[in-house]
Amino acid sequence: MKSYKENWKKIYQGAKDAGKGDQILIENFGETLSGEYSTEELMKMAIADKVDGIIVQVSDEEAVSTQIDKAEEQNIPVITIRSDAPVSKRVSSVLYRLCKHGTFCSRYLRCRI
Repeated sequence: MKSYKENWKKIYQGAKDAGKGDQILIENFGETLSGEYSTEELMKMAIADKVDGIIVQVSDEEAVSTQIDKAEEQNIPVITIRSDAPVSKRVSSVLYRLCKHGTFCSRYLRCRI
């Protein structure tokens, strides 16, 4: 079974490849930061940076739901993958077919931007 990091790399690469044709920059936010950050902390940073969209795997539903709602209040669409925060204001959730998540999410965000 593939590790979380291997699967996330596939999702990221799919989103990055899909965005190239439309000159959309896809970043693996937090990858270059020194230190360890929770999903909630990374989302706070992304919202503060006013990113155009967020693709996230929910690690702590309550904490991440709060950040998803804050992102939506800033008109930043959020898509959850592999896990969900159904009571949040996320725009969509993709729960299967990992190899295609990145492409799907990138296309969806492109329509929202």
